[in-house]
Amino acid sequence: MISTITDDEIERARVVLDNHTVDPLAREGALESGLFCIASQGEPWEIPSKFVYALRKKAHPGDPEFRRRYTTIDVLTNADLVNAMAREAGWRFHHKNRFAPFIEYFGQKAGEWWTDVRDADYEARRSIIKGIKWISNKTLDFWMLCLGRSSIALDVHVMKGLHALGVDVNPTFYTPVARSNGSQRVRRTPNSAEYAAMEGGARTLFAQDERFVKENGQVDMALVDTILWWGGANRGDPDQGYLFGGDRSGLILPYAGPIRPA
Repeated sequence: MISTITDDEIERARVVLDNHTVDPLAREGALESGLFCIASQGEPWEIPSKFVYALRKKAHPGDPEFRRRYTTIDVLTNADLVNAMAREAGWRFHHKNRFAPFIEYFGQKAGEWWTDVRDADYEARRSIIKGIKWISNKTLDFWMLCLGRSSIALDVHVMKGLHALGVDVNPTFYTPVARSNGSQRVRRTPNSAEYAAMEGGARTLFAQDERFVKENGQVDMALVDTILWWGGANRGDPDQGYLFGGDRSGLILPYAGPIRPA
């Protein structure tokens, strides 16, 4: 039941959402956050955060305030260097070179293309997903959320939370099942139609609770995403102080607080 979500949980989720939102939004921040979202594939938030800080340190050697400055374009568009920084941060998929297609597509793009990504309609979203290897529905929606769009990124925790609230979600999307030969247990990845159906179910459900409806009458899907992700990824710690400046991880999210231009 949505009613079991407390007002305090919602307010704390707003903080988590704000700490993922790129501000100020410009070319460097947009590219950097896209890399952050790719590095978030299959990883807890600490790994992509370490990755972003490694990029910033490389871009601003000797600057004691490097953590609060966006990575420079020359670093962000160097695919080999970006991949090396991901390896240094402990990202387990570094051997697959997942950043290169994204960098090739957006690295030299002219104009304020990041607003087009943030505001992309259904067809534009499909075009990006089809045109860039390693960019899935979830990764794109997460990036759009970071760029300021009210979108929902359907990761394991979010889909499990939606299922618990009554949305029609196939449990194989969040619970590993054995392959046909029984050699490995894996989760299914929803196709575009299944993804859209779950997104629609979430919007319909949360439209019933005015706390998740914005002044324009639209459901704040980014807030829905954050409350479910935060609740599902608690690692047995319902307070999760480490997301609010606590010292459990020794890190803060790279987009929390003011960021200076590159």
